[in-house]
Amino acid sequence: MAGDEEWDDFLDDVVSNNEGEEQQRDRVIERQAKKSRKDSIRSYKLAVSTGPAPSDRRYEVIDTIFALDRHTDALGWLFQEPRSAEIAFQRTKRRLRQLADGLKASAVINCTFDYRVVPEKSLVGKTETVEFFAYGTAIRFLDSESGKAE
Repeated sequence: MAGDEEWDDFLDDVVSNNEGEEQQRDRVIERQAKKSRKDSIRSYKLAVSTGPAPSDRRYEVIDTIFALDRHTDALGWLFQEPRSAEIAFQRTKRRLRQLADGLKASAVINCTFDYRVVPEKSLVGKTETVEFFAYGTAIRFLDSESGKAE
């Protein structure tokens, strides 16, 4: 229903006027995921692992991928629950999955995750931004008999 989609987009725009930059970015990602539901479901099923691929599966290496996410708490990350780190970590993993899905990968292996806390000053006072970054190897599993991509 085109009318419902237009109404949802309008409501999203109204809500986004009252949100910060990160929330607006998340809302755009959510909107894109709604428009390509099938692809987004596939990307959420992609494995993201800090270890190697299963030894009993053949695969081909597609490419190395990199993702970065930032999350800012107005009152300082160290004085609140460690929710900021978890939010940034989950969004970084989601971004790795999206990038791998765009490459038609089956999984992302040998991932390395790291973060840093960046103290900043703003109009609100002291803020701290948690930056998560990750990289890994996008792979495509191959059929064991034919050697072609699954």
